[in-house]
Amino acid sequence: MKLWITGADGLLGSAMVKACDELGLSFVGSTDVDIRDERAMQAFADEHGPTHLINCAGYTAVDKAEEEQELAYAVNCDAVEKMGRLRVKVVHFSTDYVFDGMRETPYTEEDMPNPLSVYGKSKLGGEQRLLEVAPGSCVIRISWLFDNRAPCFLTKMQELVSSGKPVKVVTDQVGRPSYANDVANATLQLLDQSGIWHFANYGAVSRHAWIQSVTGQEIGKALSADFASLAKRPAYSVLSTEKIEQFGVSIRPWQKCVF
Repeated sequence: MKLWITGADGLLGSAMVKACDELGLSFVGSTDVDIRDERAMQAFADEHGPTHLINCAGYTAVDKAEEEQELAYAVNCDAVEKMGRLRVKVVHFSTDYVFDGMRETPYTEEDMPNPLSVYGKSKLGGEQRLLEVAPGSCVIRISWLFDNRAPCFLTKMQELVSSGKPVKVVTDQVGRPSYANDVANATLQLLDQSGIWHFANYGAVSRHAWIQSVTGQEIGKALSADFASLAKRPAYSVLSTEKIEQFGVSIRPWQKCVF
């Protein structure tokens, strides 16, 4: 077995590289292969001979996607379909943003998606088109991806709090944070699985309560409507992880992850 990790220099890609190193798994990371170019991807696959492609690359600028729709779809949708035609087992990451958040109970893999944003729609398109051309592929939906060092929403908020600047975080967005290292380790247990899976660390929490808990500081409260965001975000995007836990993947609370 040999893994090909796209986006190996990103938040999730770096965590995948670390997990493979720790387990002594054979892998090759790519940061310069244009995943929109099927010929380039096929040439890379022919040269390195991977058995699995773990796609950690993606267009993740949620608000900017509203203005760069063509690019968002090219990376999150079209490129993912092309991966499915490479004759390599694909493991692809999707998002809680495929749901509209109009409920108050966790979303399962069987629930009907209804994305509110271009980002969410492009990610859902990637899921669907990948599984159409390569039904044996594995799609892992994650939510609120974070690390204690790499750039992400959490570390950005920590920096703002440390700077002494006034900080307000929304109370009306609830989800489950996903620690990148835990996502990576769970992914390696699903390499030979197919279909859609959910992973997130335990503990549904609002963005405000999450940041306040991590920083140990009083954080100002706000509502989503207080910010001039281009993209709509789901108010409740808690992912159910019952399926992956029944499979045997253990999940710890986000509070237990290293900060």
